[in-house]
Amino acid sequence: MRRIPSIPELRSRVRDFWAHSVTNKIVVLCVAIFVAQSLHWFFANAFSLNAVWVHEGFWLNFVSYGFLHGDFWHLALNMLALYFAGNAVERYDSVRNALIAFFGGVILGGISWYACVLAFAVAPLEATLVGASAGIAALFAYFSVLYRDSEIRAMIFFVLPVKMRAWVIFAVLAALSLLGLVADELPALRSGLQQSVSIAHSAHLGGILFGAIFAFAYDRFRGRFGNVRYFHR
Repeated sequence: MRRIPSIPELRSRVRDFWAHSVTNKIVVLCVAIFVAQSLHWFFANAFSLNAVWVHEGFWLNFVSYGFLHGDFWHLALNMLALYFAGNAVERYDSVRNALIAFFGGVILGGISWYACVLAFAVAPLEATLVGASAGIAALFAYFSVLYRDSEIRAMIFFVLPVKMRAWVIFAVLAALSLLGLVADELPALRSGLQQSVSIAHSAHLGGILFGAIFAFAYDRFRGRFGNVRYFHR
């Protein structure tokens, strides 16, 4: 039976978690922001993404919406996925590329969602987007495309172990997001029921697209210039 860790050990683990990766810092930041949201410490809606704020020139909202979450389970599932995807990219690639993939996915995901709302929504001013899932989708896409031939092991529902090629993750994410867009999100937008849509599949597709493009571009750059060495005086 494992003993309960002491207070100094817990503090050490917290410090290790904070110092281990940039991904962990983003997780902590999102949790802190959610606590502030729940306690109404700031006007969170001003940082969400919707047509009203964009028309007013709040372009920063194409980034800030990614740090807000709608409820506890939205936050918990996103942070769990971010922890695994972000740390995988940091471990096998680099911190820099993990940040580029995450923030690029958030931005392109927001743009994709916003374009979809303007094109199909009956009442575009009523639609609002929050959540880090577009950036998370970009991280998964980046990893699964860059290391597409690698075999990975995963636990479905933390119970069923499976082996698969990394590219399967990209294929499944893209297929589910496209199906959700066509079967769920677009019909809701066209019928004026966008407030009932809990998953922004268009944002996920934007994130997946950015992650895949970034992976292909980086892989091509690395293949051409990977042996170049830079010397500094």
